[in-house]
Amino acid sequence: MLGSRAKSWWRTTFGLVALVAIGFGVATLAVGGIAFEVVHEELEKQLDHRIAAETAALIDEGDDGPSGVAKAIARREASRSTASLDYRLVDATGRSVAGKLDAAVPAEPGYVELLAYARDGERRIAQSLTTRLPSGHRLLVAADRAVIDEMDATMIRLFTGAFGAILLLGIGAAWIVGAVTRARLARIDSTALAIIDGDLMLRMPVTGRGDEFDRVAETLNRMLDRIGLLMDS
Repeated sequence: MLGSRAKSWWRTTFGLVALVAIGFGVATLAVGGIAFEVVHEELEKQLDHRIAAETAALIDEGDDGPSGVAKAIARREASRSTASLDYRLVDATGRSVAGKLDAAVPAEPGYVELLAYARDGERRIAQSLTTRLPSGHRLLVAADRAVIDEMDATMIRLFTGAFGAILLLGIGAAWIVGAVTRARLARIDSTALAIIDGDLMLRMPVTGRGDEFDRVAETLNRMLDRIGLLMDS
């Protein structure tokens, strides 16, 4: 008996409202997941674009060869800010020529999404682009991924909070609706039991709100009136 009730809890008013709340919560998580992925990819694209533009600017400034690129790197590092990019220029043998970026320069040109490097003794992750110069030198330009990680964490907190709020509000609404429904049904049930016990003059309580419970009560009252007339006849 208890197992049957446990299996059919979702058929109760509380269960139905709770299921709707859970559905809204899951939908919020789904929308949040899609938004998270779109924003995350867009941030990575913007970072790639920034790195590519800076690489092109360095090569353009150093059009006289690796020495010009090294000078351009030195100028940027001299005016470095917290939002600055990091650089490293190595020759064909891998010997460092310019730049303070503490990271291994990839052998193959192209983007590396997760490049491990060190700054002030702290291990960090950067997004980078390696470019091979005509001289055989390799230029590495990197941007710290902290801004992306911070945005990811903010979005996760936002959507987790929204999911929790919707779930709590839904469960609270389910409890209130269930309590109101049970109270109205309890009055109808007690009246029906009294009528069964022989008090045929009783009628179902009507609040005058015109809701579903009132319509059911009025229908039952008409039925009881009809039964009373038939019994009198």
